[in-house]
Amino acid sequence: MTRELEVRRRLGIPNDAERVLIFTESSHWDPNWLYTSEEYFERFVQKNLDLALKELEKNPRRIYSLENIFFLKMYWDKNPEKREVVKRFVNEGRLRLMSSAPTSADTILPKVESILRDFLIGQLWLEENKMTQKPKVAYFPDSFGASPFLPSLLNAAGFEKTAITRVDGMYFPGCDLESRKNFPREGSTAEILLKKERTLDFIWKDKNGGKVLAHWNAFTYGMGDMLSYIGISRVYLARFAIPLKARCYIARKVHHYVRILEPFSKTPYMLCPIGFDFVEPISDLVELLERYNREYYSKTGIWTVVAGLDDYLTLVGFHEDKLPVFEVDPNPYWTGFYVSRPEVKKLTHSLVEKALLFEKMLIYSKNYNGSDWEKLKKVWWIASLSNHHDFITGTSTDEVVEREQLPWLKDADEKLEEILAKVNEHASKKEENFKSCPEFSENGQKIFIETMHYEIEINRKNSLITRLCFKGKENLLNLPSNDNALYRDSGGLWRMGYEFKGGVWKEVEMPVKVYETKVIEHNNVLEIVSVVSILGSVFKKRIWIENEDPIIYFRVEGKLKKGYTLTARFNFKASFHGIYMHAPGGVIHRPCKKIYAPTFWPLNEFAFFKAKSYHLVIFKSFPGAISCEENGRIEISLMRSAQREKAFGIIGLPANPVSLKKHKHEVVDYGVMLVDKKDDVEEKVIQSLKELSFPWEDGYKELKRELDSLIKVYPNEVLTVSVKRAFKGNGIIARFYAPFGVNEVLKIIPNFEFKEAYLCNARERDIEKLKVSDGVVYLKMNRAVATVRFVDGF
Repeated sequence: MTRELEVRRRLGIPNDAERVLIFTESSHWDPNWLYTSEEYFERFVQKNLDLALKELEKNPRRIYSLENIFFLKMYWDKNPEKREVVKRFVNEGRLRLMSSAPTSADTILPKVESILRDFLIGQLWLEENKMTQKPKVAYFPDSFGASPFLPSLLNAAGFEKTAITRVDGMYFPGCDLESRKNFPREGSTAEILLKKERTLDFIWKDKNGGKVLAHWNAFTYGMGDMLSYIGISRVYLARFAIPLKARCYIARKVHHYVRILEPFSKTPYMLCPIGFDFVEPISDLVELLERYNREYYSKTGIWTVVAGLDDYLTLVGFHEDKLPVFEVDPNPYWTGFYVSRPEVKKLTHSLVEKALLFEKMLIYSKNYNGSDWEKLKKVWWIASLSNHHDFITGTSTDEVVEREQLPWLKDADEKLEEILAKVNEHASKKEENFKSCPEFSENGQKIFIETMHYEIEINRKNSLITRLCFKGKENLLNLPSNDNALYRDSGGLWRMGYEFKGGVWKEVEMPVKVYETKVIEHNNVLEIVSVVSILGSVFKKRIWIENEDPIIYFRVEGKLKKGYTLTARFNFKASFHGIYMHAPGGVIHRPCKKIYAPTFWPLNEFAFFKAKSYHLVIFKSFPGAISCEENGRIEISLMRSAQREKAFGIIGLPANPVSLKKHKHEVVDYGVMLVDKKDDVEEKVIQSLKELSFPWEDGYKELKRELDSLIKVYPNEVLTVSVKRAFKGNGIIARFYAPFGVNEVLKIIPNFEFKEAYLCNARERDIEKLKVSDGVVYLKMNRAVATVRFVDGF
């Protein structure tokens, strides 16, 4: 209790206060959603931060929080005369950081390494500019769901606390034309927290051992925005608010917040966040609450205070024994954004892949001090910005995408591509080509293909796969597959049409006209190319089959008409009881249906299904979506020509105002692999991921193999996702990732000189020294992610 009283004393909370309402006032500044970052800065951020600094100067008890680093850096660059005051308030903890990341990231679609780099990149910028704050909490106020392994990701970066807002099944104003009474949805995370556990604070554990103290903003991240205002909203999109600071009005608002929050508080503390999109700081906030305390505390027993989110969670943490502990998968919140703007998603993933290869290449060539490392910092800054929940999600306007997001990505990509292409050309020449070609024959409209793994039959007339099986075994398909299903979809960039009342989601019976299907023999490869018509538009479908590779690769390219979703459909003889799928931080088993019918889940890198005699694995080169039926039907979402979400076709939903106006020719790749039941599917998946390279893109397969020699790790189910120069301290940093989890001692054998090794976190802070013997590092890895520093005075 002594430590709790110390925190209370620091915040000015009386020892005997049994009900404490904590207001956390923060920014929520999306870098580029409706406007570009420069436009947002000029319209809102400059003024808001000026006001925040003014308020901090006025009252030493005032705290204003920043959810991330991006606009702080822009303010720093554009206002050199204010750097000292900014630095002072940051170092005093009064300009409070609620993350060390550049943006408030989506954690469903990016790569694991990209998410972890976020926290390092922002922390480096702080330290380079002599700001000493090391955020202890990571805040995700507006991300559309979250990875179920967020605890593991945060622990890997040195965080033990978090807060989120958008979880599956919750009600959020402006998003639905339904009564609030219809929420929370049955079987959702919101229902568990509100009705079963009746708490907004909980201990979030995941299956890979991650654990964080978490808070859920069930009543939005701007619940307290109208504390001293009368009207509708202070959000810039629908601002209608007039200041009102009368003591009785403030008191009524405080009591209103307490009535809502208290039923879901298991501790003396309640959190009321202030900070919807681009709202300015509330003038004299501390003085208003101190006046309330003087005049009402003795009557109501409610004490009010301005503090940081980390302060709130620290106080709640003293009562951890009162909080429930459980695993949370706060998805699906929305599902349409899994597929929106595939070009953006493809570029973000490709950029991260190339940056990781470039880093490994520099270590491999022993280039520890070159200017290339400075280039990489700039590339990673763009890669980190692309993780933002309105960037990789594809929910920004066409204008912002074309004027800022795509130019950022393409410019960063070009910085790497020229160098990697030259190195890859050298690596490719070293490949010894002894591969045999698949056997194939034709009989009328049927094409028969046999590899060392499979027997495949394709109907030339409709371009569908009619037989797929292991060699000499029965057909695993019950209907022709790799068919294209088309849905009339009135959903938008955030949601599909089945997700909201008044939306449309209906399968369209479409005659697919096949112009031609031909077999092309490449160097030891068969490619089946079909040209088809869908809704009068020409699409090209490709299948790539190698003799020795167990993955069958597919590509679909074309331009989809407005208001539709196109999927690839497979029909297997199987009973699927859910999907085992990768989410950043691990592999989770999800049901075929949750909340929505159908339910599309985010397809990030891979997913697999367990049948009676085999496993089916789906690979994706960049994020997408997948659904399944228990009867063996699987659909991979390929393209969505999303418009603005309109209920009943006429009523635009105010919280989702963006539509896709510029429809493009899209290219989507996916892969299918069968694994015999007697084989270890986890081992097969990990082995495939190490060399996965879709054939129509240069995935640098041979270069990956060559650079894989940098570090060997045993057991084999651990991926070495990153090897780079340390940006903090000295040495080489390596990151190891076991998506399926591992709970044993790793043997790590680097192919470079080192003397000592340390376990550290993703922000490159050393934790403990590791055992080293005869060039082998031993690490007891009981989590999915581990970071190691190798030291030899580099």
